[in-house]
Amino acid sequence: MNRIIMGPASSAIEAIRLASQRFEGGRARIVVAWARDDGVSRLFNVIGNHITRMEFLVGINERGTTVEALLRILQQQASLRVFFKHSSQTFHPKIYWFDDGTLETELATVIVGSSNLTTGGLITNFEASLVAEIEADTITEYDRVLLRSMHAIWDSLANSPYTHKIAADEDVRRLYEAGYIECEHELRRERRRATRRNKPLRDLPSAPPPRPPAIGVAPVNIPFPLQREIPEDTAGEQEDPIGAIPLPDRFFVRTLTDNDVAKLRGRPGTFEPDLGEMARNRFPAFWGWPDN
Repeated sequence: MNRIIMGPASSAIEAIRLASQRFEGGRARIVVAWARDDGVSRLFNVIGNHITRMEFLVGINERGTTVEALLRILQQQASLRVFFKHSSQTFHPKIYWFDDGTLETELATVIVGSSNLTTGGLITNFEASLVAEIEADTITEYDRVLLRSMHAIWDSLANSPYTHKIAADEDVRRLYEAGYIECEHELRRERRRATRRNKPLRDLPSAPPPRPPAIGVAPVNIPFPLQREIPEDTAGEQEDPIGAIPLPDRFFVRTLTDNDVAKLRGRPGTFEPDLGEMARNRFPAFWGWPDN
């Protein structure tokens, strides 16, 4: 049986729940462009102990995948690979494939659509997916073509020279220090900046997204420091220009946001520090900006 689901009314996480219950003790193979810790946590929460073998293939373009997401997958003893071919060619599929794990199986649930391994992709966003449920007793030639194409896609990705096995925390650390992945708090900060700029027009109706249920998962432990070395080719940007003279008195400069102005005028609001890198951060002595 094939059907199309559309979130958030018919979420991908519910289709995943049903697929995992259908294949008790079976296998799941997951291919996504990006993974965040909240999405990975929710996926394991609904799958529970139904699936005994899990294989992940996750893209790392555009720093959309996080340190915490990869570490949590490793902690669940799942097989993990990452894919990266080029910075200007994004790896962008979203496939959730469940079966009983046997070699010649003709049973499967395949979910293909737009849902990344994030809370937005799985629950709150407007995401569309095709859910194909293949039964052995009613299988058609079209179903067999689908299964053969899924095997071919998986094999080509798993054996690609651009696919890299992630077997230990050290592999995740190397990806982070090389700048391929980001930590969760940095991505949240970037998203806040972006959404602050995208405000709905007053004459267009708007409403906030549904709030996903809490699942009570403990934060993942990061076994290495979240610090990166300054690349050699940009090291000079951290130094003051030749001839710059430090100002006699230090002072701090920041940008006022709408929230700041509201707070200053006595309305509800929050003070939000300007954390973007600007010229004053790169040349601290010239701007009178502290070096830390």
